[in-house]
Amino acid sequence: MRLYPNPFRYRILPEERRLLDEKTTIEDFQDKYLVISADIPEIDGKLSCIIESRNVFLGLNLIQWVIIFLGIISVFAIPLVVHYLFENIVKPVQQLIVATREVEKGNWDYRITDKRVPVEFAQLNDSFFSMVKEIKTLKIDSYEEKIERQKAELKYLQMQIKPHFFLNVLTTISSLTYQGKSEEIRKLIQYLSKHLRYIFRGGLVLVRLSEEISFVKNYIQLQEIKFPNNIFYMMEIGPGTEDCRLPQFIIQTFVENSFKHALTVGTMLSVLIKTEVIYNGGETYVRIIIEDNGDGFPDEVIEIINNSQEIEINDGEKVGIINIKKTLFLLYKQNNLLKISNCEPSGARVEILIPQWEEERNALPSGG
Repeated sequence: MRLYPNPFRYRILPEERRLLDEKTTIEDFQDKYLVISADIPEIDGKLSCIIESRNVFLGLNLIQWVIIFLGIISVFAIPLVVHYLFENIVKPVQQLIVATREVEKGNWDYRITDKRVPVEFAQLNDSFFSMVKEIKTLKIDSYEEKIERQKAELKYLQMQIKPHFFLNVLTTISSLTYQGKSEEIRKLIQYLSKHLRYIFRGGLVLVRLSEEISFVKNYIQLQEIKFPNNIFYMMEIGPGTEDCRLPQFIIQTFVENSFKHALTVGTMLSVLIKTEVIYNGGETYVRIIIEDNGDGFPDEVIEIINNSQEIEINDGEKVGIINIKKTLFLLYKQNNLLKISNCEPSGARVEILIPQWEEERNALPSGG
């Protein structure tokens, strides 16, 4: 086959035209050509395009060559990238996940031993284990606080269930029986029943101030049967204090101390209980004041209660007050909520502060 080029096209001799229908490549003087043909039904003919083989790829532009080059490079680069990502991202993340699961199981001392990690993951690991250490410390503190609360509950129960108190009540009932005072006996049993219900309602719980005041009144009325015409008491309950929540027995303990130390035969015992809302240092408190007309506190007791941070005393006369001080610190984390002093010319004075912002956060159950 012979091809005769001109500036616009190649001519094909008629006798060779049939070859275009049979081949897709042809040769001319050892040059190869690519033949592309398409039928044209409208004219009952065929349109053919002949391109030199060496010119087939001349139409590819630079971007296409770049794509081809990148494809070849990717074949070798992808495995390297995958390996890099696994070592520097996937593996450190997996190690951190394992550490998290170990901590969830309670293994607080678990650590990642592989130090060949990127700087960012090393910092993340350090932050994670620092947080774990802090959580462990807080958990230990919480556990120790729970133990302290359980001890406080036990001390509260021991403090309130006093055998000598019930023996005195039984002795009073026996004496009234011999005197034929059935009405006093009925009242005494009624007051004692209320007293016991309040005591056995729980361990260390928070109660409304109005409930504690009602319990104290019941206790004083019970004592009035035993000591008729020897007791005078006055209560000034300030507005906004009735619903204040406070530890159970906190007022009762000091009132009972007044009866124990200030009441004597032939003298009138006076007891004053006053509550009010005060503001101190930007915080709201309910202040409770308890006063009597007895001999007051010894100076060494005032020094111990008001100034000591750690109190360890086995003297039964002071245990009740010490338990109150420890309980207030345990609940509210403040060591200045209890202050005792003496009145002029005589008598004991107790001042208790109950922080109002703490009660919503306190985990102790409320009395029902």
